[in-house]
Amino acid sequence: MAKTIGILSDTHLRTPDRHLIALLDGPFCKVDAIIHLGDMVSNEVYDFLRKKELMAVAGNRDEESLKAFLPKKQVLSMGGFRIGIIHGWGAFWGILNRVGKEFQGVDAILFGHTHRPLIKYLNGILCLNPGSFKRDPLGGFHKRYAILRIGKELEPELRSL
Repeated sequence: MAKTIGILSDTHLRTPDRHLIALLDGPFCKVDAIIHLGDMVSNEVYDFLRKKELMAVAGNRDEESLKAFLPKKQVLSMGGFRIGIIHGWGAFWGILNRVGKEFQGVDAILFGHTHRPLIKYLNGILCLNPGSFKRDPLGGFHKRYAILRIGKELEPELRSL
């Protein structure tokens, strides 16, 4: 049975704002689960996102209380696919190589940190960054996120609120 996953990164919020509330009430209302790729920042946002099944990793800007229990990376098994999730680190240039070295035998790598949305395939592996839900490095506040449909194939889609 196909699954639909909502993917977020770099929300950088201390409390859920009207945009995050609108995302959960709108585009994410019918997703099967949410993956957050780090820099959620606060326990309050973590608790809010747990209205759905939530899988998450710690980011460099997360509160210490989140870093204490969220893993830095993990591999999820979903619909017969192995999906590596990690926040990422360092500059935009070279991030695919850095996060790629963290996983072996995966079908996809989902990461954040750069605030830049990206869908790219490297050696048959889906690499996806939903972009930042808070800030865009190229200017503006685009409220970016992604949807990943998991069926016979992985079908990623970048969106903004």
